[in-house]
Amino acid sequence: MAHWLTPITPPHVTSVHEELSTGLWINLGLIEGSASAQTKIDNVIEAYVTARAQKYSEYWNIRNGQFDGN
Repeated sequence: MAHWLTPITPPHVTSVHEELSTGLWINLGLIEGSASAQTKIDNVIEAYVTARAQKYSEYWNIRNGQFDGN
């Protein structure tokens, strides 16, 4: 008999967790090491790099325009 302080995980909780971790969570890129998680990480990095490059270009366009008297 289990000690009364030992947590008991009902069987349906385990099966729901297994179902989520092999389906939905992988599809959403929430499982570390999955291909969809890496794709999600790569997309975030690419978006950040693109945004920084746009801001850099915008800065120099403004700066060059100001020195041209515009």
